[in-house]
Amino acid sequence: MSLLLALQYPEWSNEALCAQVDPDLWFPDKGGSTREAKAICATCPVATDCLEYAIEHNEHFGIWGGVSERDRRHLLDQIPTDDTPDDTWFAAGDDFTYDTDLGDTA
Repeated sequence: MSLLLALQYPEWSNEALCAQVDPDLWFPDKGGSTREAKAICATCPVATDCLEYAIEHNEHFGIWGGVSERDRRHLLDQIPTDDTPDDTWFAAGDDFTYDTDLGDTA
C-alpha cells in the first residue's frame, strides 16, 4: 500500500468486509434496501470502529458499521449537549431502539 493510501484510510479498514463487495451496496438509492449491507456489517470484525469513524468524521451518507445515515442522525440526536439537563438524556434514551432485524431502512 502506498503512503498516500495509508494516510487516507484508517488501519482498521484493512480488515473491513465492505472492501470485498461492490461499494454501491453501502450507498443505496433513496428508499433502497440496506438489508444486505447491514447483514455484512453484522459479521464484520471492525464494524464498531467503522461506526465510530463515521460519527467522528460526520459522515452524512452511506451505511457505516451497520448503521444508516438516518439511524446515525437519530443516535446523535440522543447525545446530550452541555445545556441538556442530565435527566433528559435518560428519558430520550428510553425511546430509542436499535434496529437489529436488518430491515429495509434507508
